[in-house]
Amino acid sequence: MRDFISDGAEQRTLVRAEDAATLMSALSGQSAAVTTLDAETFEVVGVSPRDIGRRALRPAVVLHELSPQHSTLEDSYMRLTGDHVEYRSGGSMTHRTARGVAEPVRPFAPDPDLPGVTFAYAFIAEVRKLLALRTAWWLIGIAVGLSVLLAGAVA
Repeated sequence: MRDFISDGAEQRTLVRAEDAATLMSALSGQSAAVTTLDAETFEVVGVSPRDIGRRALRPAVVLHELSPQHSTLEDSYMRLTGDHVEYRSGGSMTHRTARGVAEPVRPFAPDPDLPGVTFAYAFIAEVRKLLALRTAWWLIGIAVGLSVLLAGAVA
């Protein structure tokens, strides 16, 4: 399981420093992808925490936090199946066809030729269904009623 989670995972490190701008500029030449989270916090992808600490030592930047961020099982699963899902929240709206080509997903749109559903339409449909399904019960009820009337008339 550990191999599955770490396989292909990118190395991310959460950094909190007093002079974050100086440290970010020191890391910029090291092929690091830096994402600013707030004034003192940023995330670095592609550089080990040890290298970040060494880069912070040269300009004498005080580090408050230097913690590696590990991939979760969910991250690994999404990395593995990300291109093969039919439904996805956010992100790009594409799906892969059988040929492997990414095509945009069309949002659902109702058929304009179908009538809209109104209360009256739904009520009439329910009454029709009730009458159609209950026809046998109506016939039995009428037959029993007529039998009772005839029995009462004869007696």
